Amino acid sequence: MTRVREATRADAAAIARLHRDNWRVAYRGIVPDDLLDAITEESRRQHWNGVLAQRDGTEFVYVAEDEEGRLLGIASGGPEAGGEARYHGELYVLHVRPDAQGRGIGRALVRAVAQRLAADGITTLLVWMLRENHPARRFYAALGGQFVREQPAMFEGIMLMDAGYGWLDTTALRQ
Repeated sequence: MTRVREATRADAAAIARLHRDNWRVAYRGIVPDDLLDAITEESRRQHWNGVLAQRDGTEFVYVAEDEEGRLLGIASGGPEAGGEARYHGELYVLHVRPDAQGRGIGRALVRAVAQRLAADGITTLLVWMLRENHPARRFYAALGGQFVREQPAMFEGIMLMDAGYGWLDTTALRQ
């Protein structure tokens, strides 16, 4: 049984490890190997410590864990960050361990983010991913996300292209 809950500062190290490891798997062949290999757990831990220490409520983080408390996935969201007029909420990060994919964990994490945004009165959602991340694009399309557009994106110091998917109504995501 998978449990989704709001992350705490105590989760930062496990989130950092999962985030780093998933980047190395998901972006291999898209991002140069030397950049992926240079991403450290410590740099990711500093990032997540900062996010989880926020008390202004702008970004929130959820984790999915198994019965033993092993981290299976993470998701973060908050207000749309790029000025996209039709979308007011954004899914900033979604990562599920490769060995836990295909079990509904990603869907449950997206639902948690959409529900949290809706509780704040936000019922539109946007997510960006690297254009060449075809598994992610298929996942969001299967959840009903509509392709919005592509845009340049800085990733670890290099310019790549992102693809955006959006929901103008998150009702179906929240159920």
